[in-house]
Amino acid sequence: MISYELAKQLQDARFPQSGAGKRVAPLDKLVVRREDFAYVPTLEELIEACGNRFEFLANNAQNWRARADNSIVEGEGSTPIEAVARLWLALNRKA
Repeated sequence: MISYELAKQLQDARFPQSGAGKRVAPLDKLVVRREDFAYVPTLEELIEACGNRFEFLANNAQNWRARADNSIVEGEGSTPIEAVARLWLALNRKA
């Protein structure tokens, strides 16, 4: 599972907000409205969204790394899903 903050970053970057994943809300809100929720995609959905640019996902002793575009673009995280989410964000960053 990824944090609400990372899910919100995906939402703000226009990652699709439906699928087999779950919806999360910020933990600091007492009252949660529909617009407060963000979608947490599955690892499979994230890899698929990266498309043919996705190369691999690897674990070293400290964290996970996802790479794309001949290892030019990279995402890191403490879990595989976090690493691929950060990779998707890097691939879809507006210049």
